[in-house]
Amino acid sequence: MKNEMQRSTTSIPGIKIFLYGDRGIGKTMLLNNILKKTNLRPGGFKTLKVSDREVKFTDLSGGDGISFFIDDDSQKIANIFDRDGISALISAVELSDIIVMDELGFLESKAEKFRAGVMNTIDSFPKIIGILKKYKKNFFWDAVTKRKDVILHKVTKENRDKLADEIAGLLNGKK
Repeated sequence: MKNEMQRSTTSIPGIKIFLYGDRGIGKTMLLNNILKKTNLRPGGFKTLKVSDREVKFTDLSGGDGISFFIDDDSQKIANIFDRDGISALISAVELSDIIVMDELGFLESKAEKFRAGVMNTIDSFPKIIGILKKYKKNFFWDAVTKRKDVILHKVTKENRDKLADEIAGLLNGKK
């Protein structure tokens, strides 16, 4: 198995959906509800807030995940994403029907291999659902929102329940 991903020069058509919205609005809850409404085998990763300072990176293909603190050395955080993030993406490409990226934000900003791996995966995998953190200096926000092959949904209290059925229908091939 390769430990690095090469950047694709073309994008494979498919359904590439990214959610964004205010903190605490229910983006991850919505993503989980969408996945429950599909018959797709998910792979990828989740970064979950454990406390105000602690975050846990989890590879959806298995394992306990790895915790770190948001005020840890930025190179330590970058190394986690460059190692474990790339591994999660490679496993997802090999074993999954849909790739989950929850979430992409500023913590990964110095993880150059991971950034390239994410962009290559978006280019080369047909079904992706992710969450973007909207932040003024965020590589992923800038790179993903400019893509013409990505569907963006702002999650609000008013639309999040309706979005679950709508997005699951798209992923299941219903218009």
